[in-house]
Amino acid sequence: MIHRDIKPDNVLLKPDAAGARLNYRPILTDFGLAKLTASSESAVTEQQPIGTYPYMSPEQCLAEDVDQRSDIYSIGIVLYEPTVGRLPYNPKSIAEAVRYHTREPLPLPSALRAGFPSDLESVIVKALQKEPNKRYQTAADFAADLQSMLRPIADSGPGRRACCART
Repeated sequence: MIHRDIKPDNVLLKPDAAGARLNYRPILTDFGLAKLTASSESAVTEQQPIGTYPYMSPEQCLAEDVDQRSDIYSIGIVLYEPTVGRLPYNPKSIAEAVRYHTREPLPLPSALRAGFPSDLESVIVKALQKEPNKRYQTAADFAADLQSMLRPIADSGPGRRACCART
């Protein structure tokens, strides 16, 4: 399944049943634009771009084939926004979305926020590569890198966790 409209409004955070501190499980909602893909089918193509401009992948902006790597890009934008404190791009039209997502360099989190953790920046930058083949190829790979990077943050006390709080 390809969601095609991953954005903060479509992600709910559910507290962990165990009640552990800072343990929330993301729940993805609003599958109105989602497409099921058959096992023989690797991508979905539309005649025109669909989605929410600031969170669309480059290939989605161009109405090209999209696959799970497009959703990975969108999750990267969702991760970028609260950790940096702003969107990397804020297009108001499809023309602006195409320009920003396909041609404009990604504003590096470390350039916008002093002391931004380099390991988190690496994960975000990889998720937001313009070329799908340079991104995480699976959500499992993305999650594994994010999990391994987040463990030290959760264990290092309130000062470190604060680096990732929205300002």
